[in-house]
Amino acid sequence: MVKYLLKKSYLQKDLKEVPFKDLWNNNGVFTTMWIYGNPPKILFFNSHITNLIKSLKVFKILKKNTQKNILNLIKKNIDKKTKYNHLFRVNLEKK
Repeated sequence: MVKYLLKKSYLQKDLKEVPFKDLWNNNGVFTTMWIYGNPPKILFFNSHITNLIKSLKVFKILKKNTQKNILNLIKKNIDKKTKYNHLFRVNLEKK
């Protein structure tokens, strides 16, 4: 059984949190990373982010500060005191 710990969505233009909407049937790019341990670590983090940015360029979704904003939102949503063994998904859509 899957337990969802965190479902959040943010607007790219101003990083305001908006109600979560499932990702199905939308045009966008995502990456799924394994987050584990305490303090939390993400396996192959730099590779995931690099590939995500490359894909955003191909789909013409990349904006000026997208990479910096993604990194800030990841830091904001990961609790450094929690022991993790989860999959962590980052998704960007054209909308």
